[in-house]
Amino acid sequence: MVCTTFLHDSELNQVLPDPNVQRLLTSVRDLTGENWQIVPHVIRTNRLFRKPLYETFYGLYLYVGGCGTWQQINFYSSPEEFSLNLNVDLGTISNFLMGICNGYRYGTGKIVK
Repeated sequence: MVCTTFLHDSELNQVLPDPNVQRLLTSVRDLTGENWQIVPHVIRTNRLFRKPLYETFYGLYLYVGGCGTWQQINFYSSPEEFSLNLNVDLGTISNFLMGICNGYRYGTGKIVK
């Protein structure tokens, strides 16, 4: 099942902390002609008598239009984990984007939706 959502303008076209992933995202946009977005999500965990712990995870989105204009990519990893892994680290997203680049280059040159 496809997971779609809405993104605010403030969430679009954010500069990523890793310039290599930023260049990879630009390459995927150029190759596919599609609007891909990587959106950071900061999760705060409060701890008793200690400073809060902040973790940043990232979501990968593809513009599809219609109702729920952005499709959120799910990163399934193993049967032991929850099947919906929507927010992951930048390494997982960069692996996915490299797979798109290689598939596009060695395939028919078209992305099948």
